[in-house]
Amino acid sequence: CQRLIDRIFFIEKVWAGTFQGYQTRHFVQRLDWHAEGEDRYSARTNFSIMFTPVESGTSSLLTCGVYEDTLVRTKIGLRFLSKRAVIDSELISRYFVYPL
Repeated sequence: CQRLIDRIFFIEKVWAGTFQGYQTRHFVQRLDWHAEGEDRYSARTNFSIMFTPVESGTSSLLTCGVYEDTLVRTKIGLRFLSKRAVIDSELISRYFVYPL
């Protein structure tokens, strides 16, 4: 609860009016998948997220890592049962004001 209170204070008092607009690009690349039984699958997918501040136009890496997913087959297709992001790099914290 304290973390949420800290974030709200930051958004309302510290961050107000200092927002830097940016565009993001999220790239994924399937690495591996296999069946874990009837109608259940696991997958590993590399990802990277780039950001480009509106003012500068210079892109940088925000973070990268791998998704570890579990999927199930339903009547309407495959659905995620779980999705876990394992991050390889440090996040640029100023771009994550809101709790993840």
